Amino acid sequence: MVRRISLLALFVSLVTVVLPASAHADDAGIHRTGQYRARTYSRWALGASPSPLLASLEGQCGGVVGGRFFIAPPIAENLELWCDVPAGSPIVFSHAAWFTFIPADGSTDAEIIAAADAGFAPVSSGVSFDGDRVGTRGKTFNLGAFTIHSKSGSFLDAIEVGTGPIRTSLTGTFLTIPPQGCGRHLLESAVDFGVPGEVFSGTYHITIGGCSGDD
Repeated sequence: MVRRISLLALFVSLVTVVLPASAHADDAGIHRTGQYRARTYSRWALGASPSPLLASLEGQCGGVVGGRFFIAPPIAENLELWCDVPAGSPIVFSHAAWFTFIPADGSTDAEIIAAADAGFAPVSSGVSFDGDRVGTRGKTFNLGAFTIHSKSGSFLDAIEVGTGPIRTSLTGTFLTIPPQGCGRHLLESAVDFGVPGEVFSGTYHITIGGCSGDD
């Protein structure tokens, strides 16, 4: 089962995430914060269908959610993708993360939170945008315990965790890149977990269009 996930990419088609009432209850008090955005992103990456993670293996990049471009995690080494991003869209991604869930990693929220923190132990990791190393601007934190409603065809479904409400915790590094100027940009990332087969890296050729004066 893949637990460590390198999060980087963009989905050319649009993805809409509708959070059920229980998800909103989980998020009471953290709206408009980095943690809320990271939880929304994690629900999309792990619970949306079709799976953004698996779609990246087929050349698809990410998705627009709530006016932001969510970058789908590559779960492979040396992934190379070409991505189209609408003008004015911030880019959100986490290039490395570790998730846990009930009952595999504990029977209580406290247990899965502790397991996520313990599991997130990369040997090395880094991100650069247009040649500028930006990983140090990201924030590494645990998202607490929250509910992901896994859909049929999601990543959680594909790795046989299942569908429906799944109590989850996740520790990862999250980064938001503000809207960029039109034209071409380069996003690169790599994370090494010190285990053969668990080095994830990607090169993303981003084109930002839709600006005034575009053909």
